[in-house]
Amino acid sequence: MKAALNGIRVLDLTRVLAGPWCSQNLADLGADVIKVERPGAGDDTRAWGPPFLKDREGRDTTDAAYYLAANRNKRSVEIDLACAAGQQAVRELARSSDVVLENYKVGQLRKYGLDYASLAGVNPRLVYCSVTGFGQTGPWAHRAGYDFIIQALGGLMSITGEADERPGGGPQKVGVAVSDLMTGMYATQAVLAALLHRERTGEGQYIDVALLDVQVAMLANMNTNFLVSGQPPGRWGNAHPNIVPYQAFHAADQWIVVAVGNDDQYRRFCELADRPDLFRDERFARNSDRVRNRDTLVPLIAELLAQRPAAWWLEALEGAGVPCGPINDLRQVFDNEQVRARGLRIDIEREDAGPVPLVGSPLKMSATPPSYRLPPPRLGEHTAQVLRELLGYDDAAIAAVRGARAPDEPKENADDRPPRIQRPAPPFRRRCRRARSRAVRRRGAGCRARVAEPPDPLRRPLSASRAARPGRPRARREAARCARPAAGRREPARRRRQHRRRPGRQGRARRLRDRDGRSGHARDQSVPVREDAVRRQSRLRADHAGRDRAERARDEPADRRAARRAQPRRPDRVRAQEPGQAELRVGRQRQRRTPGRRAARRRRPASAWYTSLTAARHPRNSACSPGRPT
Repeated sequence: MKAALNGIRVLDLTRVLAGPWCSQNLADLGADVIKVERPGAGDDTRAWGPPFLKDREGRDTTDAAYYLAANRNKRSVEIDLACAAGQQAVRELARSSDVVLENYKVGQLRKYGLDYASLAGVNPRLVYCSVTGFGQTGPWAHRAGYDFIIQALGGLMSITGEADERPGGGPQKVGVAVSDLMTGMYATQAVLAALLHRERTGEGQYIDVALLDVQVAMLANMNTNFLVSGQPPGRWGNAHPNIVPYQAFHAADQWIVVAVGNDDQYRRFCELADRPDLFRDERFARNSDRVRNRDTLVPLIAELLAQRPAAWWLEALEGAGVPCGPINDLRQVFDNEQVRARGLRIDIEREDAGPVPLVGSPLKMSATPPSYRLPPPRLGEHTAQVLRELLGYDDAAIAAVRGARAPDEPKENADDRPPRIQRPAPPFRRRCRRARSRAVRRRGAGCRARVAEPPDPLRRPLSASRAARPGRPRARREAARCARPAAGRREPARRRRQHRRRPGRQGRARRLRDRDGRSGHARDQSVPVREDAVRRQSRLRADHAGRDRAERARDEPADRRAARRAQPRRPDRVRAQEPGQAELRVGRQRQRRTPGRRAARRRRPASAWYTSLTAARHPRNSACSPGRPT
């Protein structure tokens, strides 16, 4: 049988519900829908389970029931839109397509060259439909749209649910994503109208459909109630704001719905309930009177219906021509004889899962009825078929479109890339060692042992005389770190000063001693200078001892290390402090040095400094600032 949209090709770039619901409507009417999905992940709703579709052995497949609801009659193609090959494939598919559907954020496809302006240049007859949360214009256009948020923003939740003063009162969302579904229906209507316009004029067009626009529009009479009266409507629960009685009532055994739509139906209801006085009462004679006096009438009707079971009321009211019905769950819905007679449940065979149960299209057309040709596809099931059939791609091109390389294909531009120079790691600095936690220093690790680094090819090597100078490992390491760069480049003045100064700390002490001896200064005048040099040399020896212990601890067997740690630790010898001096622990030794601002900062945690600085506001000018003697 001929389909209404036979020969129409739809390139579906949508996911989740609103866009796929539109493309499924078009597919049921005969369109060839190519669903483009992300490689490896696919549509988000594939993972929105459980429940998941079962395979023939009863195990869960990778497709959730949510995905099955909106993706039949489609062919799935994996294309990576982030790569150039994938973008080119979409452009080529759009050239041979009639409709493009997309629900990306505003402007997101423009950077890929897949927006309407770009694709219309390839195919001027293209109908391009964008489904977004808030549309392409306006201050909120950049926001993402979700059905729950749209129901709240669009006013639907303000009129859904029981009133605040009733038990269980408060705003409620609808039990199904009605904003997404209605947006899909409006998008279907717009696409069909655009196709009809193209047949008449030969030109395509751009369609902008927004969830918020649809949500506001679908409130229908609630909108006009507000616009006419100026009062926002409230929540009536299961009642109707403009008709009474028109709501759910609890019979003797279960809930039923009574929907009296006019005054004649109300009269027949009163006669059936043996209460003709309720119709003769002027307060309830007309619908407008019943709406004004609903608080009095509704409790009276609830008492009448609670006296008999639901089956009796449903049969009697149906016989009297008063609209009514039970409140069914979905099991009762699909067992209903009317639902079966209308053929709303369908089954489509899928290779891996057998019959897939679905709900058919509600459209009943005599000449071009909806058809069910394909089950909801597996991820990428038709990638090779579609790309070979429509674009003539080979295996390598198909792999590139998916964002992957063929097994025998080398990496792109691998031979054209210049070789990367591997620089050695920078040498371990004293500043980093000082910043290590005190707990590590108490364990005797001192600082992390330095690892011999390979020479940097971009730096000038040390001179033979300096490198061969015996007994100065510290100076050699400092000189290597501060070595001058390659020829032809002049190092900064600060680096030159460091190069001259840092390796000469011990030499400076020797020069001072020599100078004092030559100049004939008294011995007591040179003592402070000599003691300062001795303290520096002691600190350097302690550093070397700490590194040696760290290296030995690293190479020590685990059993010997455990036995050594189990032995009681000897107390460190504490030397008496002189006025103005403090102790500095290096490895397991204690050294005396004059405390300074930097040493005090290292001994205090950051939280203590934050409290002190916040209280003092000007720590440098305060006589009691931390790190300074009071």
